[in-house]
Amino acid sequence: MNEQVRFKSVDGQGAAGELAIWSGRGTLAGSEDLTVDDNGRLENKRKPVVTEAPQDGKVYGRRDAGWTVVPSVSGGGGGGASSGDGGDGTQGPPGPAGPQGPTGPAGPGGAQGPPGPQGPQGEQGWPGSDGSVGPPGPQGPTGPAGAGTPGTALPLVNGTATVGVTTAFSREDHRHPTDTSRVAKAGDTMTGALFVNNATASTSPTTGALTVAGGVGIGGVLNAGSDVGVAGGVAINGGYLALNSASTITILNAIASDNVVQAQRNGVARWNLSIGVGAPMDFTLDNFNDAGGWVSNALTVIRADGRVKIASNVASTSPTTGSLVVAGGVGVGEKLSIGGVAQPSFRGMVCIGVPTGASGITLRPQTDNQWALLFENAAAAVVGNITIQTSGTVFNTSSDVRGKPNREPLSPDTARNIIDALEVYDFDKDGNAIRGVGLVAQQAHAVHKSLATPGQTEQDWWMAEKAAPVPFMIANMQQLNQRLDEIERQLKEKH
Repeated sequence: MNEQVRFKSVDGQGAAGELAIWSGRGTLAGSEDLTVDDNGRLENKRKPVVTEAPQDGKVYGRRDAGWTVVPSVSGGGGGGASSGDGGDGTQGPPGPAGPQGPTGPAGPGGAQGPPGPQGPQGEQGWPGSDGSVGPPGPQGPTGPAGAGTPGTALPLVNGTATVGVTTAFSREDHRHPTDTSRVAKAGDTMTGALFVNNATASTSPTTGALTVAGGVGIGGVLNAGSDVGVAGGVAINGGYLALNSASTITILNAIASDNVVQAQRNGVARWNLSIGVGAPMDFTLDNFNDAGGWVSNALTVIRADGRVKIASNVASTSPTTGSLVVAGGVGVGEKLSIGGVAQPSFRGMVCIGVPTGASGITLRPQTDNQWALLFENAAAAVVGNITIQTSGTVFNTSSDVRGKPNREPLSPDTARNIIDALEVYDFDKDGNAIRGVGLVAQQAHAVHKSLATPGQTEQDWWMAEKAAPVPFMIANMQQLNQRLDEIERQLKEKH
């Protein structure tokens, strides 16, 4: 059973949360034992008067200030000449779902399908290389001396192989003409197409189907069907390098220079791709001036972690100016730090370092009376905004009635107690990090939790909302107005 509640005359005075009732003498009587907690539940000596029944699916009833299980009872048959049917008890709640059974065995595999149609015949392969020449046969017997005469026609160069029919013989000092359809060993120029019928792979500059000891000049397009390995330099003047989708370019820079690819205009350097010599070997895009002189590492990709650095420090004065200009939106998945002042650590997603004499954030709408900042909660509902007007700024926070379905008028006495309990300080003193006149967050929070916000960690400073006391001041002023009206009414009745 609950303990006996003690009441005393309060005469309009009492502590927050205590419950008061009208006595038989027409006065208010309160109790220090009987109180109401922040959730509106009635307590006796800080213990709940009524607790919630257990939520385990059973039927409970109140007995001796506690919850007792109500058993299910089946009714018996009635007496008399004939026995009655037994009554049914109350159907109990359904039991919890049983665990899922084990997975059944896999069914037998289906029959093998019929064979598919035969594919098309592949392309004709390249002809194989000629076999080696066999050993020479034995010397035949010497034939009889012929009667032919020396030939007078010039020796032939190319043609279809034939035994011939003439009986003329070649002279000892005859000479064949030069074959202009073939490339000379050195110093000649080839005018037709060159096809090397050899599939030997290249693993270095001295291996492969075609090996060139010096440089190779290409006036047209170079098409590579596999990887391209470059151990020296490649110059492309007016053409381009085309690779299929399965190919790559491997640049083997074995010398103590970091230049990998350089773009020139009329022989003057304009851009340069380089890999740093030695650690950390970052990838850099360099830019050059009109005279071909190096300017800066315009863009650097840090090899260790993939970070991208832009060396330009051009200031931004509009969405189309600055070191980096993006025509579309920018998505940032991590924290964003802005400004030239170093920040050792911060918990927010945006950190703005403000140099001396500069502003951190400047908000300028295209037209006045626009929302400069919009605040949303985690569910994307608008909870506040900052509006810029022609000659002022309005700070708004959500106060819609739809967000306050559970509400009641604030007691003027409660408002006065809170106002009277607040301590106002003058802390405009040298040596204070915070200067001015107002409340102290810890003391204000002790009076009412809506007046200040504790820090998230022990190191964080507490914060006080300067406008939070205003509702209590309004309720207190309304009470004072009522009392003034009553005093004026009484004075008028006396006169």
